[in-house]
Amino acid sequence: MRPLSFGIRSCRYGIVGVCVLFFLLLTGCGSEDPSADSDANIHGENDVEIGPDAGPADDVESIPDAGPTDDVETVPDAAPADDVETEPDADPDPVDDVETDTGPELENACGGTEELDAEPGEPCEDGAGQWGCDGENEVVCEIEENACGGTEELDVEPGEPCEDGAGYWVCDGDDELVCDIDANACGGTAELDGEPGESCEEGAGEWVCDGDDAVVCEVGENACGGTAELDGEPGESCEGGAGEWVCDGDDAVVCEVDENACGGTAELDGEPGESCEEGAGEWVCIAENQVVCEIEENACGGTEELDGEPGESCEDGSGEWVCDGDNAVVCDIETNACGGTEELDHEPGESCNDDAGQWVCDGDDTVTCAEDESNACGGTEELDGEPGTECGDCGSWECDGADAVTCTGTVDLQTDDEHCGQCDEACSSEQTCNAGQCEEVSTFACEVDDEFYGQIGTGDEIDNAGGTPTTGPFTHHSGLGDIIAEVEDVLDGYSSDEISNQVIDIEFDETIEIDGATVTAVEYRSDTNYWLGDADAGVYFRAHEDNPVDAEPSVGDRVSFDVDGVEIFHGTLQLNDYSDWTIIDNDTPVSFIELDDQQLDTDEHYGRIVRMAGELTDTSWSCAGDTCFVMNYGPNGEYETTFKTRSSFVYPGDCITYIGPIKSHPRFYVDGAEAQVDAGDGPNFGWDWHSVD
Repeated sequence: MRPLSFGIRSCRYGIVGVCVLFFLLLTGCGSEDPSADSDANIHGENDVEIGPDAGPADDVESIPDAGPTDDVETVPDAAPADDVETEPDADPDPVDDVETDTGPELENACGGTEELDAEPGEPCEDGAGQWGCDGENEVVCEIEENACGGTEELDVEPGEPCEDGAGYWVCDGDDELVCDIDANACGGTAELDGEPGESCEEGAGEWVCDGDDAVVCEVGENACGGTAELDGEPGESCEGGAGEWVCDGDDAVVCEVDENACGGTAELDGEPGESCEEGAGEWVCIAENQVVCEIEENACGGTEELDGEPGESCEDGSGEWVCDGDNAVVCDIETNACGGTEELDHEPGESCNDDAGQWVCDGDDTVTCAEDESNACGGTEELDGEPGTECGDCGSWECDGADAVTCTGTVDLQTDDEHCGQCDEACSSEQTCNAGQCEEVSTFACEVDDEFYGQIGTGDEIDNAGGTPTTGPFTHHSGLGDIIAEVEDVLDGYSSDEISNQVIDIEFDETIEIDGATVTAVEYRSDTNYWLGDADAGVYFRAHEDNPVDAEPSVGDRVSFDVDGVEIFHGTLQLNDYSDWTIIDNDTPVSFIELDDQQLDTDEHYGRIVRMAGELTDTSWSCAGDTCFVMNYGPNGEYETTFKTRSSFVYPGDCITYIGPIKSHPRFYVDGAEAQVDAGDGPNFGWDWHSVD
């Protein structure tokens, strides 16, 4: 409809005759029957509709009842073509008033707007190729070449043997092959150093063609420039993040660990050689990862200067300096029976003058023979004891004036190393008196690092750390005890060997709801395996790849979920048939057992978080890819257990502080299971170790 409207409007501003001619041309182009009689409707039924009130025109016949038109529509009151009037207020430039509608531009198959020479994807070059886009408005014929540079399919590949191995197929033009008896495997004629495709460099590479007459050994280099498989990728961390793999030549890597001043990798409490204790001592290494403040002690065990050296004489030789605490000495003077320091000529109380009298004290340092009724101290009162005789535990009576005596020199027979259990029963230098018995002095010096909590709390850069440590037991019952009860009922029907030698899937009759179990540990190697705890039990939770948990927890989170069954993996309970996993709380208290003077007990400690210290002995063995040590623990190292680890940085004599779940060997539901410290994953529960001299 726009073209006719354009023509009529233009006629208002142009020469009438030209406009009429233009009008007739437009309407003539719309005729459906070009051979129709000249007296017929020259506009055609579908081209022009002229309203019933249109004025007569010399060249246009109007049809009052003309049908609808698709192309041109004129206004009903249009003036006759010969009498076109211009609008007085019209813009004098008719071109500015032209109304056009080009419609939306259509994209071609390459994304442009121009017409393409062919449709992408259609065949070209007699089917040898197909048209493909070359930009948005161009196409090219893309032809896939064969190994000889042509487009025909080859029967075999150049270089393959022919004539029973006497020759090789070689290109004969772009699309043909011939069997060249004298050709080598690369298509040339020279003898090759190796057969393409065969191995070279002792299997590290493969011979490949380098042109027609040469081959090269193509070796895939490792990251260090060699050909051997490396134990680790240079730049990646090793030893639990303590070091980094670095190249050691072309075909090896070593784990390079930044050493501290003592030769270990852990952060030290102080720098060796620097002062400590306000200048009283100096930090010294006692192990690769441990320093102590070494203070030069005096002879009494303190740090202050003493008035005299213990053991030396004092008071003109009448006494001896002895320690009075760590930083003081007193002159210990041995008194005679009269309370003085001089040696007496006779002991008070002994007879004198042919038994007519007895020796009595005459002052502190002399005695006299008294023939009257005086007592041994020179007085007249009866004494509680005879001066010089035994009293109490290993003491003796001494005069305290003329009419009294005092029992001096008594000891504690339970703790006195010189009088242990009885007077004059002395312990050796390697023993000490304990409860009246001489016992060997313990050299065990492995104590718990009481500031270390592993994954509980901040965790010191340990992933999944959280919660707050507490030695108080869990008090909430989340439902873990119900799982244990169900499992034990089922396993009553199995022998120990049956449990040990198979995987037993247990389906519960009814779903058990776990409500608020605490996450107590997350495994190091797989953060989809957790230990859960409540007042009743510690249970191992193992998430599967095909059934991951909805939210990854941290230690100290409390979780709720439904359990439809469990797996007994060769004696270990694994909670893996679960649904509706939800974390309901964060950073809650995590209970751990401080193991001090107590033997590990499988029934009591399995699955529970325990903190303990132990010293590795020189007894070790390989166990399931890890290393197992006998570890002594307890106040005097009187207990022992197995310490299992994957680390290569532990040695006999190392003191280990461990905090994590206790496992067992064999597995828990197998007869003879014994509790052990299992750090086989590496530092998976944040255990800490250092050496002991």
